[in-house]
Amino acid sequence: MTLRIQLINSQHATIISAYAPTLNAEDEVKEAFYSQLNHVLSTIPRADKIILLGDLNASVGKERDLWVGTIGKAGVGNVNANGTLLLTTCAEHNLVITNTLFCQRDG
Repeated sequence: MTLRIQLINSQHATIISAYAPTLNAEDEVKEAFYSQLNHVLSTIPRADKIILLGDLNASVGKERDLWVGTIGKAGVGNVNANGTLLLTTCAEHNLVITNTLFCQRDG
């Protein structure tokens, strides 16, 4: 589901609410989800601010040197297969995973 809202000075934000397949889901299901998400992200006007919310069932880890501009220095744990899909999608669309920008408790 997406929602486009007007901000100040003729700017807009597009909010996307998504629920990704779990780690145990079939690869075809995951590929279909990320294909659809990529399509949605590709149709958003370039000037819009993008806010992607939901449960993406992914662990993106803390290898920020590999994902410069996508994750911050406060990542937790190790990346899993769903995390790689999410990281790749975010990198392709210049999105930042903001919960990696602030310190969180491990575990």
